[in-house]
Amino acid sequence: MAGVDTLESDRERLVEHIRAAVHQVRRAGRRYRRISSALLLIGLLCGAVSTTLAGDAFRGGAVAARTAQATTGRVPAELARGWRNVCGIIAVLTLAGTLATGINSILKLSDHQARATACLAALGALQTDLFGGDAQPASIARAKSALENIRIQYDEYFP
Repeated sequence: MAGVDTLESDRERLVEHIRAAVHQVRRAGRRYRRISSALLLIGLLCGAVSTTLAGDAFRGGAVAARTAQATTGRVPAELARGWRNVCGIIAVLTLAGTLATGINSILKLSDHQARATACLAALGALQTDLFGGDAQPASIARAKSALENIRIQYDEYFP
């Protein structure tokens, strides 16, 4: 019976390693989703605000005039210094939106999200195999080998 106890303890240790790995990968996936969402939101908001200001300035509207007045302290004349300030604000917001979109693309956050999901699926399948089968030395050895392969394939998610 000592052999069966050893197999069960090996199986339990492996189950705990897999659970810890699932937790680590889920945490990494959540972090990537948060960063990606924040950068996308920044890009959208900056684009919307700069588009609104640019459109209003083009039409000579009140929002752009108030923005120009807030930066100079007076109502600007047509294409005066205040309008240049509005154009500067538009440029800064557009730059921020462009940088957010560029950073999101450069860091390939959506790719990391997909890889983290694939890693979780592989770990889940491994967990299911362990719980579905009985504690045989060959199945535990295969599961250990599969876990090491997952760790190698998705090494960026394991500290």
